[in-house]
Amino acid sequence: MKRKYKIIIVCAVAVILAVTFTLKFTVFKKVTNVDIAEMDLYGQYETFKEAKQPRMIVFSYFTLCCVSSMAETGLYNYEVKKIMKEYEGELLSIFTDSKNISDADREVLYQMAADYGVVTLPTIVLIDDLGHVLGFFEGKLDEEKVKEGIESLN
Repeated sequence: MKRKYKIIIVCAVAVILAVTFTLKFTVFKKVTNVDIAEMDLYGQYETFKEAKQPRMIVFSYFTLCCVSSMAETGLYNYEVKKIMKEYEGELLSIFTDSKNISDADREVLYQMAADYGVVTLPTIVLIDDLGHVLGFFEGKLDEEKVKEGIESLN
């Protein structure tokens, strides 16, 4: 009789381990920025929407109209990409540059902006693992506030 219980316990533990392993590597798998880097914007956004982890979308641009604007947008983009790199393992990120984008991707970008209520560039949107927008930063980059927003997602 004791042998029968031991076999049942061993089988139950094996089933629990198998289910846990399956969930961890399929249902709860975190998507990384490397996973989506080679996708077109449509693929990135579809993966982004389905991810069950903290996320950030950066709606930005780069302008060539004058030296001061080039410097300002260039610095903004550099600083934002630095933040994205800093939180790479914890946060799934998409960086969009509305100036350097294909026509097909432009339609996706318009949909993304509409989905999150973005009307101003640059804008950073922070989304929690349930898909709720918890941070919305328009205009000049306040690195400290963005990082606080990212920390609040975890």
